[in-house]
Amino acid sequence: MADRDKVMGWVKIPAEEPGKGIRGRDFVTISGGTGFVLNPATDTPKEARALLSFMNEPAQLEAFRAIQPRITARTDVAIPNSPFLTQTSRELLPITTARPNDPDYNAVSAEIQRMTESVVSGELSPEDAMAQYRDAVIRIVGEENTVSLL
Repeated sequence: MADRDKVMGWVKIPAEEPGKGIRGRDFVTISGGTGFVLNPATDTPKEARALLSFMNEPAQLEAFRAIQPRITARTDVAIPNSPFLTQTSRELLPITTARPNDPDYNAVSAEIQRMTESVVSGELSPEDAMAQYRDAVIRIVGEENTVSLL
């Protein structure tokens, strides 16, 4: 979207109450990862680590960033020339936490996207979307692994 920064903005997500976010923060955010991980069951751990190391070298990250602008996990790879990424990295990275390392993460993440789309498109009310999301997450991870604040 060529004029994204002119027509869209962003705000920090407030915690339920000031000081009630993770680590006593007033705002909450959660960051993703690179998406590149080692399979602990690999038959070739040395080669897998070498590939991952190569993929995370500054030159490789710079080349990938040219295709997909992003903030990398390395501090020696510059943030792309993007006001949005520059500002959000400055304001959000100091307060972020990492997403859970869980095999069900992608399925839950897809449900978050589905929930958001259904509200934005007008298909569902926020309350109905949350109820569908709750049911989907329970199906994915099991009720014993959830906490409901509704």
